[in-house]
Amino acid sequence: MGKAPVAGGVRTTFRGAILQRVAGLVSRPARPRAQRRYSLCIFKPDRIGDFVLALGAIRLLLNHFGVGNCVLVISPFARELAEMEFPETPQIVVPPFVLSLQPRAIWAELKLRHRLGAAFFQNLACLRHQRFRSQNLMLYWVRAAQRYGLENQQGYYLGAECEFRFTNRDNYPEEATAGSCLELESHRKVLERLLTQEIPIAAVLPSFRSITSHPGRNLLVCPFTSSALKDLPETVLVEVLVALQARYCFPIQLSYAPDQLRRGQVLEATLRQRGLVLLPFTPSSLREDVVAVSRAHAVLTTDTATAHIATALDIPTVVVLGGGHYGQYGPWQKSDRQVWLANRLPCFHCNWVCSQPEPYCITHIKPDDIVAAMVRVLGNAQS
Repeated sequence: MGKAPVAGGVRTTFRGAILQRVAGLVSRPARPRAQRRYSLCIFKPDRIGDFVLALGAIRLLLNHFGVGNCVLVISPFARELAEMEFPETPQIVVPPFVLSLQPRAIWAELKLRHRLGAAFFQNLACLRHQRFRSQNLMLYWVRAAQRYGLENQQGYYLGAECEFRFTNRDNYPEEATAGSCLELESHRKVLERLLTQEIPIAAVLPSFRSITSHPGRNLLVCPFTSSALKDLPETVLVEVLVALQARYCFPIQLSYAPDQLRRGQVLEATLRQRGLVLLPFTPSSLREDVVAVSRAHAVLTTDTATAHIATALDIPTVVVLGGGHYGQYGPWQKSDRQVWLANRLPCFHCNWVCSQPEPYCITHIKPDDIVAAMVRVLGNAQS
């Protein structure tokens, strides 16, 4: 049996062709019926760090249209954060799913389609710019008169039937202003189209309303990312922490996810052997994590959600950032209290398909440079 035509740069099998047909059928919106009407649907099903980057844009939209006249479409990862920051705005939590021919999966997709189609919106603002095929399908299920968004930056989706077409579409930005990043510029572009006015970048910079900064005397350290490829080598991290504690006498509070417990325990043992004073911390909720960041005197982190939370709270922060997506989600700043460190290389923007024996953009950052950056942000906080 022959293969289906190439779709989105991917040659599909016969099964893929059937899935494309299913996608085309289920992407049709439900029939109109008596529905609750809202002014705006904000589509942002993303992980925590990306949702933090959207806080300023979401707050500006809610202030313009009214917190009760909008609905947030979010992922389970960001649910607690959305409830903290926007408690008066209705939410629809959309679980991640993959288009499948399994009866159970199709039934779940149809139920989700019914939930998303149960209201009518005057406007849809899509703040998710790297959309998977399932998220493009979800956009079809949201009933809206006007739909605003940017061209998709996700290179893989299942055929043209799954690519969403906005009534008001713009291109993804190619450069960012000083102190910003492409993701923040993207949010600003969508808002300018929707609100038909110029939006200063300061208006979309993330900030928290539910949590304020109350600096303590500890150095909060987030040593691990979701991928070991983006982690700072342990030997470098240990050398940096030894130098910082000798200079400032801060107790060091390690923060990592429950699934990183074993790695964290190994790191703790190494640091204790070097004589460091530690305050281990494994948050049981996102709120606890945010509160811990807000009470830190300073933050040293890899490319994690903590980097965005600390920056949004304007805490003295040093972020070790690799080159895979450099400029897209970081660096960005609230003030000169934040420094993002990377070893600049010609292979930047590799999408984390590393062409080197190891990620030199991270592993070749010198410990002295990290210590110097922390000294600088702490000095800026005192000046």
